[in-house]
Amino acid sequence: KLELDFLFQFVQQEGKEYNYGPQANAYGTRFNQGREALDRWQKPGDVTDIPRATTSPAFTLFDVYRTSTAVWGDASFIRLKNVSLRYDLSEYARKIKLDRLSVYVNAQNLLTFTDYKGMDPETQGIRLPPVKTITAGIQLSL
Repeated sequence: KLELDFLFQFVQQEGKEYNYGPQANAYGTRFNQGREALDRWQKPGDVTDIPRATTSPAFTLFDVYRTSTAVWGDASFIRLKNVSLRYDLSEYARKIKLDRLSVYVNAQNLLTFTDYKGMDPETQGIRLPPVKTITAGIQLSL
């Protein structure tokens, strides 16, 4: 006997992208930026919504940008939250004097489908994303 259970989670929401939220890196620090920084303003005539890069304190302009709606986007996602697969081997268990025998695999947070541009649409850079976990085992009864 084979059993398969699964759960998909669907969330429709908006959220901060590019990690420009309140948790964004401190000004003037040397942290890597996302690939989106390649689309930044660089010279007169450039049309972009990403501010220019600077080594001088541009606190005011960047602060206005990172707290505006310009950094908000679609953070909707579909996540394969749980999967459980169990195979009952009780028919064979009786041959080795067991009442029940089964093998199983459980998994959490296997796949996420999203167009979100940040690290994870559920946590949006405020905390670590959900951990992917896979466990397997054998269950037997004497």
